[in-house]
Amino acid sequence: MSVVNHRSNKYAVFNSASESKFCFKDLRALNNPKVSFKSPLSVIAHIDLNAFFAQVEQIRLNLSSNDPIVCAQWSSLIAVSYAARAYGINRMDTIKVARAKCPDLIIAHAAVFQKGNSHWAYVPGLPDPDIHKVSLDPYRRESRKIFKVIKLFCKNVEKASVDEGYIDLGSLIYERLRKIFPEIADCEHQDDNELLPPLPDKSSSVIRAYGEIYYNKETLKLKKKDFPIRLHDWDDACILLGSQILFEIRWEIFKVLGFTTSGGVARNKVMAKLAGGFLKPDNQTIILNSNINSFLENFELDDMRSMGGKAGQLILKTLGVPTDTKSNTIAYIRDNFTLGELKDKLSNDSVTSEKIYDLVRGNYSEELTFRTDVKSMMSRKNFTSRTYVTTLKDAIDWLKVFSGDLVNRIVELDDESMNLENDDSKGTKGFVRRPKLVAAQVTTTSYVKHSKQSPIPVSKSLDKLQSTIEEETLKLLIDILDSYTYVSKLNGGQSLQELLKNGTDLKCINIVPLANISIGVSNFVKYNELNFIDTYTGKGTAFDSTALKLTGNTDRDLKAASVSESREKSTTTDEDRKDYVKSLFEKFYEQQDNTPKRNTESFRISKRSKQNHSSSSVKYNIMDRLKNMSAVRSSRTGDVMPDQEEELITDNYCNSCQQEIEDVTEHKDYHYALNLSKQFAEVDGGEDLNFNC
Repeated sequence: MSVVNHRSNKYAVFNSASESKFCFKDLRALNNPKVSFKSPLSVIAHIDLNAFFAQVEQIRLNLSSNDPIVCAQWSSLIAVSYAARAYGINRMDTIKVARAKCPDLIIAHAAVFQKGNSHWAYVPGLPDPDIHKVSLDPYRRESRKIFKVIKLFCKNVEKASVDEGYIDLGSLIYERLRKIFPEIADCEHQDDNELLPPLPDKSSSVIRAYGEIYYNKETLKLKKKDFPIRLHDWDDACILLGSQILFEIRWEIFKVLGFTTSGGVARNKVMAKLAGGFLKPDNQTIILNSNINSFLENFELDDMRSMGGKAGQLILKTLGVPTDTKSNTIAYIRDNFTLGELKDKLSNDSVTSEKIYDLVRGNYSEELTFRTDVKSMMSRKNFTSRTYVTTLKDAIDWLKVFSGDLVNRIVELDDESMNLENDDSKGTKGFVRRPKLVAAQVTTTSYVKHSKQSPIPVSKSLDKLQSTIEEETLKLLIDILDSYTYVSKLNGGQSLQELLKNGTDLKCINIVPLANISIGVSNFVKYNELNFIDTYTGKGTAFDSTALKLTGNTDRDLKAASVSESREKSTTTDEDRKDYVKSLFEKFYEQQDNTPKRNTESFRISKRSKQNHSSSSVKYNIMDRLKNMSAVRSSRTGDVMPDQEEELITDNYCNSCQQEIEDVTEHKDYHYALNLSKQFAEVDGGEDLNFNC
């Protein structure tokens, strides 16, 4: 049902129910967030923003949904509105190609940080990638507003990504059912195993379906459009009430913020996710439990959560499932394998076998994840051959951008964390997170990487945190360049520290050309807002040596990223910066005279060692294989695999895009942003601070 052109009371509902098969304990479970997803009456909604980045720009520019608009990063597209898609434009097009398809196309470039400035802004026309870094903060900010609207209705919300989420509607449905039907109003005092009464006849006058109920083609042939449906039991009533609540949420988002959404209502997250993307844009799909099997025939096993890519293909191959176009992989597994047969085929891997058995029947239920602890954040920039960083002043200007970017994300992290304060159902209290470790990495033009890390004070003040990140990463950068590069040869035999002591102009201090600079923070600790005190990690504090791995997934940094809040901008002259750096290092040298030198290490990316398997082993554990494959995938950035990255560097050719690439580093940055817009969203846990350039 569209929020733009909607009709209320979409379908009339008739009751054809007999004795219920559900118990009072099933009904009461809906009101308990810890177990509601396990109830056979469970209702989960999925909500998805339509072409979200493009919608943000459409609303910002006060355009209508009929105006063709795309969101761009440099010369590439990262989001395409539905109006623009009507012209055949897709995200693989360049701006030049897109304009050829639609001369009236509106190009809205993402906001950018300008070199030397810690605050993002929109700039007229297309920004210069040589002096700008793309900021995704405006989209995170709008996402935060949307989820705040959702949480006005329900606290049980999982933010799956910047533009989609899940809602457990159990407690809301529980309350509405008790108000509508006096027959179950006193359910708290009934025996657990006592059957619910049959659906009352009046259900046809008080329950409506909001959205498109899925039916198979055979059923639709026998029915007229907008035909009335029949409720068979309480699970049907719960699903339809869920469709009403979901529409109310989607309508409120549209009314307050102007965003259109798509939605799905079903018994669990997997089914709701499939339903949410079934009718787009601006619609919602309802999956009654009796229609699950026929609905699943529209999909394949690798369309389901956690079954995509090589993981799903490995399972299909192991089970010997035909993958020709005539066979449906979900139906084939459902019809040809018992649970015991699945366990036998999958080497008695009970967890995977039971999961697949439930998935193909639409019965796999999992609890909503309300917040995954953020372990690390990173900000980085790739530089082209035209703009390699060659002076210390250039490097300092970019450190200012990166530190501002990271603090903007921590602002959003604070907001999301403090929103838990009033959520008594999960027993959580509001808190803020602060990092205890900062790291810096540089990549030379020969693609050699050097990294160092350092503990930092834990401070509530965001301004203090930003200045600390700037100071510490600058120290690390100086240490890296002096220790591992030939920087002294570029400056008459003097090290960077000596040049700074002598007050040399920053513009005149040469460094080895850098193709990438990355800084990050990790080892986040939680503090209750009321008990927060500024602390320092202390001299001699032990830090995990694995806290700086260089083979990780930058998706984590994107998904952990947050929204920028306005803070006062400050302008700094070159002379001010020079004095600041000089005073900073004078203080630093004083500390070095009085304290032992900090033990830091340089890390390089190492090749992964292959696992040894016994040659006598006939069967293998499929979960071990899947975990290994997941670990390999988690070490890669976006869609660019290590072998493809090698080809990018040597041949200037991208296998993912199947085209020649003029600038390697810029193209890798494109994949980085594109991966966020796709939003395959699950924040990966772990305390490692990962760099992958």
